[in-house]
Amino acid sequence: MTPEKVAAGLKSYASELMAEGAVAERLDHSDQALYQDLPRSAVANHMLFMCLAGIELVRDGHLEKAFRWLGFIQGWMWASGRHSIYELKEHSRPR
Repeated sequence: MTPEKVAAGLKSYASELMAEGAVAERLDHSDQALYQDLPRSAVANHMLFMCLAGIELVRDGHLEKAFRWLGFIQGWMWASGRHSIYELKEHSRPR
């Protein structure tokens, strides 16, 4: 994937999350035990944070990290029922 394609995918997911009412908010990583009890909205907020920060990673040339973050976000998109594996594969396909 090109950097432009990664950024475009992250922007698309960010737009989708914002349309659902998510607000970019980073989760506090200090208490791992609390993660299983988080409301879906808190996780969606963190995913939006990751999308926006991922766009900055691409812009700053940190492509490997941006690729990892995109993969994590896409995994969450599938696990949360927002997109099928087929759709996510299509999102990443070169055009």
